[in-house]
Amino acid sequence: MRILVGIGWTLLGLVIGRGAGGGRIPFRRHAAGRRRTRARGVRGETRIVRDAHGIPHVFASSERDAWFAVGLLHAQDRLWQLEMNRRVVSGRLAEVLGPAALDTDRFLRTIGVRRAAERAIESLDAGTRESLQAYADGVNAGIDLVRGKPGSCRPSSSRSACAPSPGRWRTRWAGRR
Repeated sequence: MRILVGIGWTLLGLVIGRGAGGGRIPFRRHAAGRRRTRARGVRGETRIVRDAHGIPHVFASSERDAWFAVGLLHAQDRLWQLEMNRRVVSGRLAEVLGPAALDTDRFLRTIGVRRAAERAIESLDAGTRESLQAYADGVNAGIDLVRGKPGSCRPSSSRSACAPSPGRWRTRWAGRR
């Protein structure tokens, strides 16, 4: 019940915040066009081109490289969300949010979302596991590219102003470090 109340308050905050901001939600827009970046793990010709609106388009010579590129893009554009979702599923929110999240962590560990995901991954066919591995490799490559960029958190930064330090992704289970 507490989780539902928390979700409700979060949604209400988003609605009120959106109204107070004139209906605009700030976001980081990526420059359109081409910028060359080398990422370890791509096996063939792969290009990511952002259109005039900053929307990425992936062109890859293989399905594996396309999944890698999508993982890299998600790390570039949604790293905070990926990391927080990984922590939710693993019941590790209190590490970032403090003692107020302990009840939620206990609940999530009790219902076993992570254990269920581990079992589900083990039952997947080899092709799907290969796609997930390529995606995880892309996320890790994206994390490596994002680390140390201007605007990212430094060790001297206050903890409340920084996103949690992202862990490495693995196919056996993305929530495990």
